[in-house]
Amino acid sequence: MIISKKNKKDVLLIYPGQFAESDPNFPIQLLCLAKPLIEQGISVDILDLRINDYRYFDFREYRVIGITVMTVFYNRAKKITEFIRKTSRDSIIVYGGHHPSLEPITTLKENEAVNYLICGEGEASFLKLCQKIIYKSDIDFLDIEGLVFKLGNDVFVNKPKEILNLDDTSFLPYGLLALTDYPKAKERFEFYSSRGCPHSCSFCSNSIRNIRWRAKTPAVMIEEIKDIIFSFSPKIISIFDANFFVSKSRIAEFCKLLIKEKIKVKFYAMGRCDYFAGYDADFMKLLTEAGFIEIAMGAESGSLPMLKYLNKNITVEMIISSVKNCVAYKIKPILSFVIDVPNETKKDIYQTLDLYDAIVKLGAAVNGIFLFIPFPGSKITSEIIEKFQLSKDTYARSLYDIKEVGYHSRSYELFCQTIAFCAHLFLVRSIRKNWSFSRKLARDKHWMKVVVNDSIDWLFYYLAKARWRLRFFYLGYDLRIYWWLRNRDFSVKDN
Repeated sequence: MIISKKNKKDVLLIYPGQFAESDPNFPIQLLCLAKPLIEQGISVDILDLRINDYRYFDFREYRVIGITVMTVFYNRAKKITEFIRKTSRDSIIVYGGHHPSLEPITTLKENEAVNYLICGEGEASFLKLCQKIIYKSDIDFLDIEGLVFKLGNDVFVNKPKEILNLDDTSFLPYGLLALTDYPKAKERFEFYSSRGCPHSCSFCSNSIRNIRWRAKTPAVMIEEIKDIIFSFSPKIISIFDANFFVSKSRIAEFCKLLIKEKIKVKFYAMGRCDYFAGYDADFMKLLTEAGFIEIAMGAESGSLPMLKYLNKNITVEMIISSVKNCVAYKIKPILSFVIDVPNETKKDIYQTLDLYDAIVKLGAAVNGIFLFIPFPGSKITSEIIEKFQLSKDTYARSLYDIKEVGYHSRSYELFCQTIAFCAHLFLVRSIRKNWSFSRKLARDKHWMKVVVNDSIDWLFYYLAKARWRLRFFYLGYDLRIYWWLRNRDFSVKDN
């Protein structure tokens, strides 16, 4: 079938996550990009590849295809891009997101199928680029902030521009998403109120890009939350800011407005252990009265040397104090950890596992033990590339594939992968055990897949518990078997 340029749709935005990922979040970054496009009359579709298999999608229908690229999905994004280019030769492909922003020249040179990159916050820049491509506007490429493009053998990188007034980014077009694809949305609706972070954790992409902290005003947040409640009636609103609690006075004003307006909804937000270790009783009571029930914090490690190496500016005692302070006011602390860090030893890891067990006993939850990702441009990455000559495959490490890294042995890598896998199973078990069958069916699409996935999770959960109790994380072949089974389609096809 030949699709003429006249009949093509305007823009397709793609989230290139792992297909069949359990319980995905909204692709908020794509909704932010879509908002100004729609306001200017440009049609937009969103394709979430955690839910849809790209091999069965017709990309030829679109003039512009935008792909958000995180470092952890970089290799997958490249594979998807090559597939798109083979099937849709005249579509304009644009990369944006963290990885192109950190490595713009290398990313564009490595991907011949990609026409342009957008660095930094892309709403205004992507709109200008789409207007030039679709409407043939007379703006010069050099005048589009954050645009990266080729001209002959040269690559031009325009300076990106931050959005100064985040109030203008409110009221996202959630209607572009099929809410049935995000079964937890009625339970937990996702929202953001700020960008950036003033801290400088050495592994975080925010510190690498020097993203200045900016926030919506409490009054606008209240109106946006009212609209979300009216339209979707969620039980919990999850605020996915990198650090919601940067300005204590802003949070206090927001909480007082929630109470004044009698807004009856619960909140989840992200903060820091040092903040919550030091908050006084009055502020904690205000959070509780306003509806905050869960606070996520990055503990990262139970080893003080590793906390210093990661430039967290916290101690193990602060981590424990933050948990106790939250629990005392009936707020659930949800912590995360990172392992497989350069200079780390197994002693450091075992200290992290001991802290994991201790905070769980105190009443905390843990949403994962994640594998360290050396984001390009960071101080740690520069050090380890020089010392260990890292392969670019390092930028695609996840629970889905095991690769040689360089600064640790392959056996150590598998050891860390297995620990992260066990923590992942604990999290999946804690989520799915509270789901109704209908919710599982909405996620898994077929009753037989629900039964099979529950059986797989149950079996490997108890294997993981045994590993954890014995602190035995060698011979991690169950990791491979689990993901192989989980990615199989066991459902019966209807005739």
